Amino acid sequence: MKTVKHTGLGFLILVTLFSSSAALAQQLESDEVVVKPDTEVLTQINTINNSLIQELRVQLSHNIKHQVNTALLHSAELIKNSLSQ
Repeated sequence: MKTVKHTGLGFLILVTLFSSSAALAQQLESDEVVVKPDTEVLTQINTINNSLIQELRVQLSHNIKHQVNTALLHSAELIKNSLSQ
């Protein structure tokens, strides 16, 4: 009975090794096909990226100004309160 279990286990391991090798080889074959994008598409993507970066810069600048103003107003209020006491 032990021999049957060892033989079955060995067979299972062998089948797993061969099937994983075959699947890996098949995946490598499918990965070899690479489609190069058109220059027009790349130009559009670069334009979109540039506009998004510009928009993010504007938003970041606005947020920083807002946070600085809020911090200054809060500090001024604290100073005013401490002087009035």
